[in-house]
Amino acid sequence: MKTQTHHQDYKPQNQASNYSNYNRQQQQQQHQDTPTHLPPVVPIKSLNPYQSRWTLKVRVSSRSEIKKWNNAKSSGKLFNVDLVDEHGGEIRATAFQDAVDALYNLLEPGNVYFISKAHLKQIDASRRQYNPIKNDYELSMDVNTIVQHCTDHVNIPRVHYNFVDIEDISGVNKDTLIDVVGIINDLNDPTVIKTKAGHESTKRTLTLLDTKASIELTLWGTQAEKLPLQVGNVLTAKGVKVSDYNGKSLSSLSSSVFEIDPEEEPRVKHLQLWFSENCQNPAPPVIKQLSTYSRREGGSYSGNNNENASGLSIGSRDPLKFFSQIKDERLGIDNTHYFVTRGTVINIKHDDNTKCWYDACPTCNKKMTSVVNGQWHCDKCNEDGMCRQRYILSLTAGDFTGSNWLSCFDDTGKIILGIEASHLAELKDTNPPQYTAMFSDALFKSYKFKIRAKAETYQDEQRVKCNVTSVEPTDFVKDSKWLLEEIAKEM
Repeated sequence: MKTQTHHQDYKPQNQASNYSNYNRQQQQQQHQDTPTHLPPVVPIKSLNPYQSRWTLKVRVSSRSEIKKWNNAKSSGKLFNVDLVDEHGGEIRATAFQDAVDALYNLLEPGNVYFISKAHLKQIDASRRQYNPIKNDYELSMDVNTIVQHCTDHVNIPRVHYNFVDIEDISGVNKDTLIDVVGIINDLNDPTVIKTKAGHESTKRTLTLLDTKASIELTLWGTQAEKLPLQVGNVLTAKGVKVSDYNGKSLSSLSSSVFEIDPEEEPRVKHLQLWFSENCQNPAPPVIKQLSTYSRREGGSYSGNNNENASGLSIGSRDPLKFFSQIKDERLGIDNTHYFVTRGTVINIKHDDNTKCWYDACPTCNKKMTSVVNGQWHCDKCNEDGMCRQRYILSLTAGDFTGSNWLSCFDDTGKIILGIEASHLAELKDTNPPQYTAMFSDALFKSYKFKIRAKAETYQDEQRVKCNVTSVEPTDFVKDSKWLLEEIAKEM
């Protein structure tokens, strides 16, 4: 399928040749870098509808999933890739129909390619909000488009960002697509919800923080399921949508690009240094909050950034609670409550009838079922393959006021037991004494637990389930300094 370009719709800004700005040395270098049978390499920024003979040397910064449609007018499939070059230019390219089969597996994210014989078209204003790329044009690829792998890619960045400071997002219009960078200061477990259309979708919320402000970001779908995030990571996000929900917040799209602690970004080291220095400060700095966090469903957020008696993370909105207060204050009964508590692990459930892990799909993390010949089946992905173990750990923790059952999932379970769930499962079969010793060694250690308390109904009986959303070993020196400062305030 070929896309028709209507040249009369375009008004050229410069009638001169596309190559008039290049000196002879640059032209020679372009010819050296380009396969002999392709036109010269040009920067993305120089593309215009009046020049059809060109080659791009670009890196694929992201690739979407294949999308299919079927309606009364037509049916088909497409996917798109976002491309960047060494001159700071970026552009989106979309492949349709037969080109999807030819190009999808070829165009791998992170790799560099020569691309020629793609069609340049201006982006329609109605579709502008769905394209995060700062370019008035996009490319359409068909079966005649030439794509060749390139090994010379030293000067081409992985992703080109146009960061907006978190504080400045307050002035950005709703539905605008922006790039942002921040420290993950608060991270919730993925949850599955039903959309208005009746479909299930995975959702994960987190808080991004920089030196001046914080904002809530919601991840959806594959991004919520697969990104290996932890509190303290620097997250760069390209093409996230601004929302007016809960004040100001951000939401991911399927086209959004995320990187965790990218070393080549200058802001990353600055934020990491700032975060590590302030983590040692018992009185965290006051941070402007752009989101009101009503997702807490009536939780305990008081609006005071410095109400972080826990010291668990900078700017934490969750107060410190003793274990006895879970029952005394009926936490989780009427609303979902988030809080931080200090406690010691007393018992970890691991009897012969109870596994502290489940067999998970490596793709979506859903539970898999065993089929023939040692294979496993995932109902969600509808695929057979190998599984991997993920924690569903039940433990008792307490302080001097009482104790409570807590549930830990994979990230927090690994911190408690100090071993991957798959390795622990292997020990159970190959070395039972060492398997048992792993649980004994994990007892009577003190942690700061961040907990989500929520009422659930099981066999017509309501009970409060406390899920650990993050955990870290107790820093007694840091906590002692904080206690001394709190005592001094009362003197």
